[in-house]
Amino acid sequence: MAIGDRLIPSLLITPPPNYAILSRLAEELENELGNLEGVQKVELVGNPTEEIAVKINRAELAALGITPQNLAGQIAASDAKVAAGQLRSESNLPLEAATELDSVERIREIPLRVGKDGIARVGDIAIVTKGIREPVSELAIINGKPAVVIAVLMESNQRIDRWSQTAHRVLANFQQQLSPGIGLENVFDQSIYVENRLNGLFTSLLIGTLCVVGTTLLMMGWWSGIIVGTALPLSVLLVFGCMRQLEVPLNQMSVIGLVIALGMLIDNAIVVVDEMNTLLEGGDRAFVAIAKSLNYLAVPLLASTLTTVHGSNLNDFTHH
Repeated sequence: MAIGDRLIPSLLITPPPNYAILSRLAEELENELGNLEGVQKVELVGNPTEEIAVKINRAELAALGITPQNLAGQIAASDAKVAAGQLRSESNLPLEAATELDSVERIREIPLRVGKDGIARVGDIAIVTKGIREPVSELAIINGKPAVVIAVLMESNQRIDRWSQTAHRVLANFQQQLSPGIGLENVFDQSIYVENRLNGLFTSLLIGTLCVVGTTLLMMGWWSGIIVGTALPLSVLLVFGCMRQLEVPLNQMSVIGLVIALGMLIDNAIVVVDEMNTLLEGGDRAFVAIAKSLNYLAVPLLASTLTTVHGSNLNDFTHH
């Protein structure tokens, strides 16, 4: 899983908050974003749980001969999941009546036994309301306004720049449907960060190439400077080509790995070129000097490279 490939929009509402509306809108947006290609997971944060509360007057209940425990028991009994029948086929399937208490009106219409022969409804003797369960388990506040946050995690095999364009179109269309007093704000967009990192990478690559070439020209001569300087752009193009063929995504982790690899590449190139120049000055021919340099430095350079790679893997493991 690619770390940080996230888009985090949030729905804001002007106080006083109506979390019932926010919750329904957030679930609708969650479904739309979850249907996008390349979405690995969508999470809601700050979405309080709704509950239906039955507020009673103990004195009125006592006058009717009903205790709070008896009232709760009769309401619970009306929500019993008892099979209403059975469909007989190769495998018998139970049939269940739709009696789930999922609305205020349905609870208000529940009949209650009062006394020996009396019948009353919950709505006649209690106030039934729907609201947020208290105490609230979690809340999200964005810029001082109540909000519900939707966190979207993209699959690692997707290009975050292209995927973000599609996601932003969904957000723009959804925002046009919102009522006054409700807003949609993008809290965090990883594609912007990745784009800035890539721009910084290419800028640093250009500056680094100029510095390396200039320093090598002064210290090792123009021929060595050209060899070391051309190693950077050629290696970057080769890496990008291999990443495309292997379908390796370009994200934060791959950019960081590329930066580390380029630093190691320059160090190794300078060491090899310096050793080869020493052998050339000693009278060896070019091909002989190249062969001796590679035979002499292959194992040490490979060991140092593997040590760095192994250290990076350990660091990544400890962070997870």
